[in-house]
Amino acid sequence: VNARQHLHVLYRDECIVAVHKPSGILCVPGPRRNPSLANLVHSTFNLDYEVDKMVVHRLDMDTSGVVIYALNEDTLRQLHRDFRERDGRVKKTYEALVCGHVPVAEGEIDMPLERDPTRPPFMRVATAGSKTSLDAMGARFSHEGFRKKIEQAPKASLTTFRVLSWEYLKQGLPVTRVELTPHTGRTHQLRVHCAFLGHPIVGDDIYGYGGEGDMHVGFSESTMKQAFPSKAPLPLQKDIACLEMSLCLHAKQLCFYHPQSNAPIIVSADANF
Repeated sequence: VNARQHLHVLYRDECIVAVHKPSGILCVPGPRRNPSLANLVHSTFNLDYEVDKMVVHRLDMDTSGVVIYALNEDTLRQLHRDFRERDGRVKKTYEALVCGHVPVAEGEIDMPLERDPTRPPFMRVATAGSKTSLDAMGARFSHEGFRKKIEQAPKASLTTFRVLSWEYLKQGLPVTRVELTPHTGRTHQLRVHCAFLGHPIVGDDIYGYGGEGDMHVGFSESTMKQAFPSKAPLPLQKDIACLEMSLCLHAKQLCFYHPQSNAPIIVSADANF
């Protein structure tokens, strides 16, 4: 991770720095203290406090887009409150390419999410049979901390989407460019909700075709076909997966209020897909 290749500053003042995170770079060091964008910001600006005290929010490693870091502890506390409360002071907007042509111009996905005990540590939609499944799997997990995560109650999760364009990849493979707005902040929320519609995000190696997670995110294939007859066919999803594209999910805009002046700030970055 180096400044010339990976550090793209979008905005900076005495309180915050906003950067455009490339896909494939960690936002934060994590428990293994791997190289990250936070480390790069910390060293580039010669900050004199811990890297972990900069972290306001994060993106998945494979997600690109706008990330902000706090440059002092007062800023961190205020922004943590704003991001946590979800009272309209923060709005995130994403752009994605999803498999197939989504048949409606806009919509809402209001489906609760939970940990998937059959494929930890991934997520799935909470269904009527979830509790039975969790009880049956409970004895499998000996690590108390992990078992507690699995046993957490499903969390309400809401995403709205709007089609930006219907497009084609190589060999005429249909995809849809969508704008996604998460109104809650669950782990993998946008990826799971898109997969739930039957239109997984292009390049998703967890919830897409052949991914590590459950591509039906808690449902059977027959249930998915019945609920979403226009879902992207599996042969199409397979053909797109064979292109081995990076995850096409981008945090394109972040709107928030400045922690000191309370002035509204909008930071944007275009997707490269």
